[in-house]
Amino acid sequence: MNVKKSVLPVLLAVTLALLIPKSGIFGFSALTPFAQLPGLLPIGIDWLPSSNQLMVSVNWPGGTPNNFISINRSTAAIANWGTTAGWNDEVYFTSVRPGQGPGWVTGQVFSAEGSTPGYLQDHSLCCVPPGTGDVTKIAQFDGNGNLLNASFATLVGETKRKRGGLTFDRFGVANGDLIVIASNYSVGPGDSGDVSDVYLIGSAGGFYTPISHVPMHLEGVTTVPNNSSLYGPFAGKILAGAEDYHALVTIDPTFGTYTVYDTTDTTKFSVPVDGEDLWVVPANHDFYAVDNGAGATPVQQIWTASASQMTGLVGTILVAQELNPAQLVSYVWNGAMFVGQVVNPGGTGNPQHYEHITFAPSTPSISLIKKIGRASCRERV
Repeated sequence: MNVKKSVLPVLLAVTLALLIPKSGIFGFSALTPFAQLPGLLPIGIDWLPSSNQLMVSVNWPGGTPNNFISINRSTAAIANWGTTAGWNDEVYFTSVRPGQGPGWVTGQVFSAEGSTPGYLQDHSLCCVPPGTGDVTKIAQFDGNGNLLNASFATLVGETKRKRGGLTFDRFGVANGDLIVIASNYSVGPGDSGDVSDVYLIGSAGGFYTPISHVPMHLEGVTTVPNNSSLYGPFAGKILAGAEDYHALVTIDPTFGTYTVYDTTDTTKFSVPVDGEDLWVVPANHDFYAVDNGAGATPVQQIWTASASQMTGLVGTILVAQELNPAQLVSYVWNGAMFVGQVVNPGGTGNPQHYEHITFAPSTPSISLIKKIGRASCRERV
């Protein structure tokens, strides 16, 4: 009997049922600037369990002189993370958190590699230079940035970069696998390259083909706990953003079928959103967001909100919208539709250009994490 697979979904259902507000969403409105990254053009972000630091992919679009930095959560001090350089375009990655499941090593990081060819973004406005990565590979790092295996997983025949994102299934609905979305930049509906492939990758690595082919650009991905009373039609599914279509898309992790939900449909959503990244908000975690900057004098930085500010949002689906306007929208299912609330409106004194978002435990014990390793279920609930 696999205790983690049988007990954790029950714990999640009970915890989320107690925490999700029944009559509305109660959240924060103000974020606090945490670390300024002038000129670094940050994109992806996640928590490093082995050091309790943040990891950020930087230097878009060419990835030089380095692809990754770490940020001390106490001091906001910045350091290079490893020596990887030259992986082009938006580089996304994800860390193995405590309790992930058999075969995954807590603290390791898995990342896309960009591509070797460059390309014209927006078909004319700016260019992504040639890179040093392999578009068919997913790389494996230790928690200090040392490259363990540049070919941990091979996506057979894949030609698209991984602008859709990477994440782990933390709710046991996709076998605890690593989820990868291969998708190029898109100028929106009608673009011939506007397609995404979805992969599930096991802890042994190896060779993989997609479980689903979705005819639109997806970006930002999570799984959703399998509780239909809390999450309606999103329950038990992979959930991704489709910002060019004002949509959220579910992918069935077993059959690969997908469903597109138009968030401008007022019979199904009270607030529309163009999803750039999304999370199911965990309890007792601080929030962090990448701001790539916008306007005449863009400021690239990381923003944060404390776990106490997030209390009223625990268990809800939080979606970051990149631009026009940059905002955070949180959703709950009321039995008939998704009720949304703008919990951070962007604008003056707020993020100007959301890229990706993450959460980190508010008071982690690194020694305890190392001791309990994958046996911990604390991270998941």
